[in-house]
Order: sequence, then structure tokens, then C-alpha cells
Amino acid sequence: MDNKIKTFETDSLALAPFLLNRGLKFMKTEVGIGKNNRKKVFFIFADPKEVGKELEMTFLHSDERRYKESTHYFRNQIKLAQENDGRI
Repeated sequence: MDNKIKTFETDSLALAPFLLNRGLKFMKTEVGIGKNNRKKVFFIFADPKEVGKELEMTFLHSDERRYKESTHYFRNQIKLAQENDGRI
């Protein structure tokens, strides 16, 4: 019998809170190597039912993702406006 804890890991800061709110238990954060040998931070969750990948797909089609992207867009718009306006 394999007693190893099943896990799901992601480097997505947008996905991590979604997984937590959907019931996966956050275990730890690790620094690893991503594409082009660059350091990446990974969020590791206990995933005993192996639903992490399914939750990731749900997130990709969710209102939460669209909200996150919209918030990011408007933050960038604020930053651009501030850079172009000497009064702020």
C-alpha cells in the first residue's frame, strides 16, 4: 500500500486561492526550476481525490478567472494613467 500523499502543484498565483476555496488543503510553497531554467515558486496542495487538474480546468472557464484578469487589466490602466499624468 502506497501511503504517499497525493498532491497537486501550480505556479499560478491566480489559481492557488481558487484551489484553496474549493477545498484543497494548502501544504507548502517550494522554489523550483521552470522554463528556461528560471526559478519558479510552486504552491503545493494535498489532493487525495486527485481533483486538482479538474479544478484547474474549471478555473480556466470560470467567472473568477475573468474577474482576476479584469482586475489586472484595470490595475495596469491605473498605472499607465499615473505614469502619463504628472499630477498624480
